[in-house]
Amino acid sequence: MTDKIFRYFVTTIGGLEEVVLADLQARLKTVRQIRVEKGSRHGRIFFTYAQSPRQLLSLRAADGCFAVL
Repeated sequence: MTDKIFRYFVTTIGGLEEVVLADLQARLKTVRQIRVEKGSRHGRIFFTYAQSPRQLLSLRAADGCFAVL
């Protein structure tokens, strides 16, 4: 039996973290435990999401989306 993944992070161009965060919260209402790591070149937003990972594909402002293993 496989365990469900709940921790994810998205990447973005440095300086656009707030835009990506707004997109994340608007599209995925049940996002919890958000942590933003701002960077000069790349930023990351870590979060917990218990719904279907397929919904993460609806994010438009993020460069990439990854599961934390």
